[in-house]
Amino acid sequence: MIVNAGVWIDNLKALVVIVFDGGEKKLEIQAKPGARPGQFTRFYTEVIQVLRDAESILIFGPGQAKEDLRAHLQRARLQDKVLGVEPAEAMTDPQFMAKVRERFQHPGGHLGTA
Repeated sequence: MIVNAGVWIDNLKALVVIVFDGGEKKLEIQAKPGARPGQFTRFYTEVIQVLRDAESILIFGPGQAKEDLRAHLQRARLQDKVLGVEPAEAMTDPQFMAKVRERFQHPGGHLGTA
């Protein structure tokens, strides 16, 4: 079974959509309130645990968190799974889920560099 994942991330939360044959699953991971920069490692570790089994990963987000997640994925030796990193402002859950679905159905669409 092919499993792909899209993640929208900022410093407060990560919304992960897992897309697989016949369905999808949505998960939300919250960062610890008031966390200092060094304390975000636990947050990124939790996100990576959810993404680990995906064959392909798309990362979206408005700020630095998307690049920080990419760096953590690289340290976890999962960088080859990252198809792209793209800036994206806040979206509703259904909008984000549709965007991820569309990107995996039409992989030739615009994506940021991986």
